[in-house]
Amino acid sequence: RDPSIKVISVLLEGAKNGERFASALDLARSNGKQVVILKVGQSEYGIRAAQSHTGSLAGHARVNSAVYRQFGAIEVRDVDELVSVTRLAVLGVNAKTDGIAIFTMSGGAAALAADVAGVHGVALATLAPETVTELRDSLPAFAAVENPVDVTAEALSKPALLHRSLDAVAADPRVGLVLVPIPADYGVVTETLANAIIDVGQASRKPVVPVWMSRFQGAGYVALETSGFAPFPSLTKALTAIAKCLRAAPGATPSGVPRSTGEPGTELSASITASCSVAVLSEVESKRLLREAGISIPQGVLARTRNEAVAAAEQLGYPVAMKISSAQIPHKTEVNGVRLGIAS
Repeated sequence: RDPSIKVISVLLEGAKNGERFASALDLARSNGKQVVILKVGQSEYGIRAAQSHTGSLAGHARVNSAVYRQFGAIEVRDVDELVSVTRLAVLGVNAKTDGIAIFTMSGGAAALAADVAGVHGVALATLAPETVTELRDSLPAFAAVENPVDVTAEALSKPALLHRSLDAVAADPRVGLVLVPIPADYGVVTETLANAIIDVGQASRKPVVPVWMSRFQGAGYVALETSGFAPFPSLTKALTAIAKCLRAAPGATPSGVPRSTGEPGTELSASITASCSVAVLSEVESKRLLREAGISIPQGVLARTRNEAVAAAEQLGYPVAMKISSAQIPHKTEVNGVRLGIAS
């Protein structure tokens, strides 16, 4: 409920009360807070580790992911992504953000960035005619003034021109974010570009996001880092994070899911409870639910004694399969609880 909080970044091992956790996600969404979640337990190894560490119920990864989507939370895969997505979310990058513009000094970096954007489903903005005209009038004739914008290395020797060009792209009404790939560290030249990013980024209401594609981190990198423009280390990492933010709509209410109006856990709709409660059912109960949902499943009979088992097998017709049925044994094969091809 804190009005100074824009984003809630979560490293989650497990939720002992799924209903309360879902209600907290709902409360965050109701207050316009973007939640970013790194969930430990995306694999069987992680689930076991989380349970042994905290005793928390890690849950099934796909179920967890579905709950996050339902409440507009962004799920990430590692700590780097948790930090980078959180940073972009704080800058206001979400589903309402307009298309992105790519601004660089390298034709190769421009083509690569556009390609990676396409792979991740990130739309490039069509620059407004007045922006294209300004760039064409200012930049060398061989510069690319459509999106991606390649100002060429020549512009880097003219700081005022570089600043003006970047500012024009950031001010374009059709642009919601400017991505600036920097393919290598060129010393003073790259430092000039970094300073333009800092100046325009601090003055603009739109995010200007640098990507430092070199392992050498010179003065330009240090300037960006210390000014709060922590560069992404690769185009893939940058566009993965941007794509996740662009799909997020903080404050939106999923269809058919009412908002929570009280403290977490005090008011939760039946639809939320159904999607978030975690229970292990026996095979018989699971199949009953599937059958009620209209899904075809093999015939089966629950037998509690030897005589019931014989009668069920004769009713079904040999050969049959025999399995342990217990909610406490979800993985029957691990306890040799399955026999196939029983013919008599």
